[in-house]
Amino acid sequence: LLESPYLKQLQELDLSLNALRAEGAKALAATTALPNLKTLKLYTNHLGAEGTAALLSPNLAGLESLDLGMNAVGPTGAR
Repeated sequence: LLESPYLKQLQELDLSLNALRAEGAKALAATTALPNLKTLKLYTNHLGAEGTAALLSPNLAGLESLDLGMNAVGPTGAR
């Protein structure tokens, strides 16, 4: 899936309610396959502070909207 040429055109991705956890957030942040992504919805994925921190990746620097609702981010992840 990550090698699909269509991913480079993707502007909005909703992965809400998928139990990605920190590991999934790290994998998402590591990919260079989403250069035009503007909106990322990760509502209720149990990311925690570690997963949230991973999303600070330069690969996701073009994001304009990020939904992290119900992810138990806590004070550490909110920084």
